[in-house]
Amino acid sequence: MNNGMEAWSWLSDRNIPDLIISDIKMPSLDGIELLENLSISGLFKNIPVIMLSGYEDSAKRKRCLELGAFNYLVKPFEPQSLLDEVERALNPEKQNVFVN
Repeated sequence: MNNGMEAWSWLSDRNIPDLIISDIKMPSLDGIELLENLSISGLFKNIPVIMLSGYEDSAKRKRCLELGAFNYLVKPFEPQSLLDEVERALNPEKQNVFVN
């Protein structure tokens, strides 16, 4: 998708993904506005969302997490970090498993 409005339109067509990865800075509907819409939607509020940002901004991070984002990653990041977060978001039952 090229912007948040396209993403929201796609979701509104009853497309329900397993995971959403969204940048904070997008035209038309930014990542926080998209997250706000998702959080009040009965249909989409349980989809895990990983937010990406080019800037460390503690206020935006806090707002995203309050709105239900699974995590907030600051670019640049190691690709493996994103893959690890995707794995955690898609497999929450593995988060509390301890290996001795």
